[in-house]
Amino acid sequence: MKPFFSIITPVLNSEKYIKKFIYNLKLQNCDDWESIIIDDFSTDNSLALLKQYTSNDKRFKILIRDGIKNTPGPYQARNTGLEIAQGKYILFLDIDDSWTYDNLKVKKKILLKDKRIKLIFGPYTRRLYKGKSKIRFPLIYKNLLYTLNFYNPIPMCTSCVDKNLVKKIRFRSINHEDYFFWIEITKFLQDENINILRKSYSTYYLNPKSLSSSKIKSTLWVLKIFIIRGFGFFKIIRYFIYRIIILSLLYIREEFNSLSDKY
Repeated sequence: MKPFFSIITPVLNSEKYIKKFIYNLKLQNCDDWESIIIDDFSTDNSLALLKQYTSNDKRFKILIRDGIKNTPGPYQARNTGLEIAQGKYILFLDIDDSWTYDNLKVKKKILLKDKRIKLIFGPYTRRLYKGKSKIRFPLIYKNLLYTLNFYNPIPMCTSCVDKNLVKKIRFRSINHEDYFFWIEITKFLQDENINILRKSYSTYYLNPKSLSSSKIKSTLWVLKIFIIRGFGFFKIIRYFIYRIIILSLLYIREEFNSLSDKY
């Protein structure tokens, strides 16, 4: 029988994360899944370790990325995974991210209860240095499709999407490929097809040393996306202002939640 979930994970020189990643998936209290792990031509021992730690578990499929990659990033590896995914629903989990043990069970319950749901996403925990962590909740203005004009509120590690929606949609060879991916997906959705979780079931580690450069690169990538989408000069300025406001609100809410946890 085909699995309920297909979990797609790109890997590039990530040997230090592999054992923990495999262990985290095996702890899920829902067994109805397949894990498709795509090695992106690693030069370390990632591929060998993947085969070693998954050798006795048929739920894991280890592949090598297919096709020519024109731009750095995981887009081509994710597309390779999408090509062979057998699950009814697709999830994305990077090798250095993790889920709570009940993540898949919670999502499966939602999908079985309401057949209209085609996309699930929600808040995630940002694991900072020295063990500190903060939860970031998505902020939607008007509706999801409109919000995606200037800000991507869908973290990959929290997302779960109906496979039928991605049959003809693939990640583009650009930075912020997930941004375009969700824009194309959301065009086919109504509000009743979307479920936004209220609790964090996903965690990723954030390296503080790369924060400043990441913000600069992210701004340039978003600008490029605006240009590709054909936005005029004044529309770009307006949407950048909206983006700054939303990101500022996200930061304020994140800090407020952190303070609330202390008291």
